[in-house]
Parts: sequence; C-alpha cells; structure tokens
Amino acid sequence: MTNLQLDDAIDELVLDAIDAIEIPDTKPTPVAAVNIQPVLDGEVIVPATAAELADAADRIHKLVSGIGDSMFEVGKELVAIKARLEHGEFGKWVKASLTMTERTAQRYMSVVEKFDGDKYDTVSVLPVTLIQKLAAPTVPDVLRDQVLAEIGAGNTPDPSNILFRIADAKDKQEKAKAEADMIARKTGGKTPEQAAKITTRIKADKASRIAAETAKRATYEQERKDSEQAAADAVALLRQHLGADFAKFRKLLNTAGYFFGQAMQKAASVKAGNVELRSDAA
Repeated sequence: MTNLQLDDAIDELVLDAIDAIEIPDTKPTPVAAVNIQPVLDGEVIVPATAAELADAADRIHKLVSGIGDSMFEVGKELVAIKARLEHGEFGKWVKASLTMTERTAQRYMSVVEKFDGDKYDTVSVLPVTLIQKLAAPTVPDVLRDQVLAEIGAGNTPDPSNILFRIADAKDKQEKAKAEADMIARKTGGKTPEQAAKITTRIKADKASRIAAETAKRATYEQERKDSEQAAADAVALLRQHLGADFAKFRKLLNTAGYFFGQAMQKAASVKAGNVELRSDAA
C-alpha cells in the first residue's frame, strides 16, 4: 500500500480525534472462547436473559481486573451482549453492570471489529494501548493494513513510529475536512462553471503548499543525515587520536555536559586570536 493510497483514503474521512486509552499497557493473553453468542429464532434476535447478562458482567469484571486479562476476550463478550440487547439498552447495561464507560466498551469492541481472526494474532505483538489506538474508527483501514503487513513480514514497526503515523493521519483528516469546508463555503451559490474554477484553484494552491512542505522535509532530512554523519566522523577522529584515552574523554564529556560546548567555543576563539596575532607579527 503506497503513501499516495493512504493519502487518498484519508481525504475521504472526516472523523473525530483519536481518544486516549484507558486500559493498562500490558500484552493480552491468548483468546478464550466466548460463552454468550447471538441467538436467533427465525429472523428475531432472542434477548439475553438477566442471568446471561449477570454472567457476562462477571466474566468481564474478571477479565478487566487481570484474571485472564485479554482485551480481545472482553471485546467479544461485549459484542455478543450488545447483539442480544435492544437499541439503546447496551449503554444502560454497561453503566449499571460494569466499571467502565460506554466509550471504553466501544474501544474494546473496535478491536474485535478491526482485528478479527488471524489479524489479532498478528497485531498482538504490540502493546495493548497501541492496539486500541490502531483499532479506533478514526484510523484509516489502509494504515491498519500497512501495519499488519509490516508485522507479518517480520518488520514490526516501533511503537513511536506507529503513533506518529496515526497522528499524521489525524492531521491529514483535519486538513481534508478544512479544505472540504472551505470549498463548500466558497462555491455556495455559484454556477457549476464558477464552482469548478474555484475548486481547481483551491486544489492547485494545496498542491503548491504540499510541494513546498515536501521540499522542506527533504532538506531537513538531508541536514539530519549530514549531522549524523558528522557526529560519527567526529567520534572516529577522537578514537583515532585519543586511543586508550577515549574512554576517559567520554567520561569527562558526560560530566561536562552543556559546558563542554562553551569550552570548545572558547578554545576556538583563543586559537583564532592566536592565528591573527601571528599573522600581524609576520
């Protein structure tokens, strides 16, 4: 999946911000079977009994409290119960029976929805909080698919990298929404021809901004690589000239901290002054 495809998918989404996660940052245990399942009588869903609801609440309490803790198990229990309740009753049941908000319950269920089957086995190598962030409805499916593909290929992304990509997707969603709102405002009441011209101009301006931002990022990335290489060259030079004293120098550098840079500037200034004095004398 290419970045262009990701951008295209994001442009079609106008969603809310990704919420903070409320569960402990621990890895899930293997998924167990769920006892409650939707029961059908012809085309009619048979409502869950009070005993079934109580049993489900008890299982969920134990899972969340750490007895066989598994986010996926909790999510499946919640999905199954919601399927047995009439519209609007699920939130009331969660509030009355569980020690979580309906919003938190939705996060658990989102994991089941987005990472069903083998997908959960793949994504379970990530921290629990990160799995829930990836399962949020505000995250484009194409981004989830990218992460799953990378993990499946043995290239599990660093959590900070995934968080950055989620934040970047959110930023692009917000920009896409702002652009759509601006186009709607500026083309309101215009003829189709006028609206088309306005839309073309707005998109051209956007393309110009993106090109400028891309060039700026490329410059920054090159400067970063140059700095990393300069640092590596400096260390190699120090090792070459200090030899056995390199470890001593490193210890002194760690102790000096910020003041080492000041001392280097002072030494450079003194050296430059001596060179000027020698030139004058000559």
